[in-house]
Amino acid sequence: MTQNDIVDMARDSGMELYGLGKNRARFVHHLEAFAKLVAAKERDACAMLCLWHNNTMSQNPTLFHMAELIRARTGDKE
Repeated sequence: MTQNDIVDMARDSGMELYGLGKNRARFVHHLEAFAKLVAAKERDACAMLCLWHNNTMSQNPTLFHMAELIRARTGDKE
């Protein structure tokens, strides 16, 4: 993930609309939304790596299953 990806996700979460001094509760809400977007993007990148390795290197069904498990995580337990 690049810095531009993270900045785009911050914009997508609505975080850039609020500063700490204006409406702190709303800012925190958008910050949490941003964190969820980042975590989802990272989970997808990890799952894609499993699928790439499975398709190009090993043809191992365990890697496909791992990709499914990674994508199923919601981050609620983190």
